[in-house]
Amino acid sequence: QWRSDFVEMMLHHFITSGLVGTSYGFHFTKAGCAILAEQDLADILLPLAKMFNYAKWQKAADAAFATFALLWIPTRHGLFMVIYYSLYAEAPAVLKDVKWDPAN
Repeated sequence: QWRSDFVEMMLHHFITSGLVGTSYGFHFTKAGCAILAEQDLADILLPLAKMFNYAKWQKAADAAFATFALLWIPTRHGLFMVIYYSLYAEAPAVLKDVKWDPAN
């Protein structure tokens, strides 16, 4: 029995794999890895909070979830934009040697 969000989860994983491959193909491997690490930083705490909740350790579950909530906003909206700005600012220098012509 598939979960109700199976299609969305598979689509998410295919898109993520495509973005990682694209970052490698355009010589932005460090940026791709930085975005993956930044996106996963807060996500580690949500399953931890769920495990604490299943173990009936409510205070630990609440602390893990609160830490997740506090980290999610600055990492997803702050640090993510810093990485994106870095890509925007440094792209011309990195891509100067890339000869890409969509017509050929």
